[in-house]
Amino acid sequence: MEKEEEKKVEAPVGIKPAPVAEVPPKPKGVEPKVEGVPPAEKPAAGYAALFSNRSFVLNTLAMAAMTFALGGLAQWMPSFLHRIYALDVARSNTLFGAIFMSMLDNGMNVVGIDQYLQQAILGIMVIVGVTLTFDRTKTPIVK
Repeated sequence: MEKEEEKKVEAPVGIKPAPVAEVPPKPKGVEPKVEGVPPAEKPAAGYAALFSNRSFVLNTLAMAAMTFALGGLAQWMPSFLHRIYALDVARSNTLFGAIFMSMLDNGMNVVGIDQYLQQAILGIMVIVGVTLTFDRTKTPIVK
């Protein structure tokens, strides 16, 4: 018998092949044991421990209150600006959106979020905002 030649496949120029490691299959029905982690408890015990944490409860309530307040302001502010300053509703919505975006930007700076991630988040917020408020019925279709 002739010795088979080992075929070597080379990657294209400029591309490095990733190292591949073979992972043995996990036996069925066997849960991995992790040191320092207690076995799974009943969900009620986990919730009881979570809600006994005073910091968690207060922060959750504060975030819920802030969400309701911001929603109320978003609903009330444009009509207020229209009544008091005779600003049309579309411009007052834009003004409130600009105030909200600057508050979001300032908050992300205070928390210490990476600058590139901040830009991505603000960009996504602008795209979502424009998508939700854009009225396609008023836009002529170009053929």
